[in-house]
Amino acid sequence: MLGSILKSTSPSDLMSANENNLYDIYRFLAQKGGRTLVEKDDVSWVIAKPSWPNFIFSPCFDPQQVDERLDEVMDAIKDFVVPPVIKLSASSKPDNLEERLIEKDFEPFLSRPAMAADLSECKFDSHKSEDVSIEVVDAIEKLSQWCQMGSGFEFSLYERLLSEPNLRLYSGSLSGKVVGRSMMFYSSGVAGLYNVMVLPEFRNRGIGTALTIVPLMDALETGFQIATLQASPMGEPIYQKIGFERLFDFTYCSPKQINFSDFMKI
Repeated sequence: MLGSILKSTSPSDLMSANENNLYDIYRFLAQKGGRTLVEKDDVSWVIAKPSWPNFIFSPCFDPQQVDERLDEVMDAIKDFVVPPVIKLSASSKPDNLEERLIEKDFEPFLSRPAMAADLSECKFDSHKSEDVSIEVVDAIEKLSQWCQMGSGFEFSLYERLLSEPNLRLYSGSLSGKVVGRSMMFYSSGVAGLYNVMVLPEFRNRGIGTALTIVPLMDALETGFQIATLQASPMGEPIYQKIGFERLFDFTYCSPKQINFSDFMKI
């Protein structure tokens, strides 16, 4: 399961590891879950609807062909062949791809910091709820509750993945009620933390911190040295207190005239 463990903490290695782990989980969910994955020389996309993820990712266009390729991407989006969201990252090419997308009537609508931490230096004593119980989801009954926590996590998809050693699902409970979830994916030599979520009425009680710290401690015990994640505005301060540092931002771009919800309905 471990493969080659990344020990380097150089910024370039951490940036690559963050992207690679993210793209690996896209591939994993599509291939293991029987969803759509298309990988071309200069761009890829994943379609897992009604579940997450549904993105165009890893765009690396030849500067001489970028206009032509973006026109082709736009046509495919209009035909609902590919998702109407392109994720830009540190490795996206050309360097001015966001500007080129804007010229093609795309607009950036979301930014997410890519972060990484050396697990041996993390502060696992950060404030967390003493009352919450965090456990690994290892049974169908637990998975059903985990998937019901919010939209985008279809039971039939994750049922196929429950026994996969590279993926760990975590649930957080208060008095027997599941109120939060997270997941950890081991790949590209690092432990990637994803989808930390707490029900709105239970937030600001340390539950999200616990759903972060327990998977990180498990990853360290398993043998990993580096953890990666992509942070929400709500989560970033928590991750910084634990020991994560910002590497770069993922930028999400979408055509102005295409509604993501329309794509998800097709």
